[in-house]
Amino acid sequence: MGLLGTVSHTVTRWTRALLRDNRMMVRSYFEHIYRNEDPYGTITDPEGERKRNDIMAAIAGRRFKRALEIGSGEGTLALRLADHVDDLLLVDISERALRRARERLADRPNVRTARLDFIVDPIPGTFDLVVCQESLFYARPKDLDALSDKIINAVADGGTLLLLHPRSIHDDDSGLEYKDIGAKTVHQVFIDDARTRVDLDQTEEMYRITVMSKKPALPGAV
Repeated sequence: MGLLGTVSHTVTRWTRALLRDNRMMVRSYFEHIYRNEDPYGTITDPEGERKRNDIMAAIAGRRFKRALEIGSGEGTLALRLADHVDDLLLVDISERALRRARERLADRPNVRTARLDFIVDPIPGTFDLVVCQESLFYARPKDLDALSDKIINAVADGGTLLLLHPRSIHDDDSGLEYKDIGAKTVHQVFIDDARTRVDLDQTEEMYRITVMSKKPALPGAV
């Protein structure tokens, strides 16, 4: 990368950091992104389908009473998750994305939606399955400890936490250029938590999927 490219990339990273600090601006940004359907091409991109296949393979046909998908977007993954969950809650910062999710899943009475900024808003309740796909790398690294604590607290004892995020060349030896952090940084925070046990950790060329169980609380633990 030449000097001009280095300067441009640094400025872009600073801009992203400033945007992350203003949550109203972040919400407006994603509402703008979702002005058109499927802005990230997750429906038509073969890699998007591979990721969904990996997620479904990771839960191996299991059934869950209550599940939460953080950063659900337009409900593309939820179309498949809904067949394995009695009650599925989709949360996203974009109301436009959630509206399309409701339309896509209109015939699934077991699916609910709620607009939620997972960075700052509390997570409503606990769940047997929590899925977070390609959302946590929007957080600031300094917020990851608090954010992971909040998400792990939302997993019921003995429940499952499934993370899938792209790799980033800024914290890994492969991956995306435009993300400051990727799966290596994000997933490791959850792996290092004493409450989790890794059941699957699979690294592909451009992304990583990690499945963890939440250990039951010890008797008398606070």
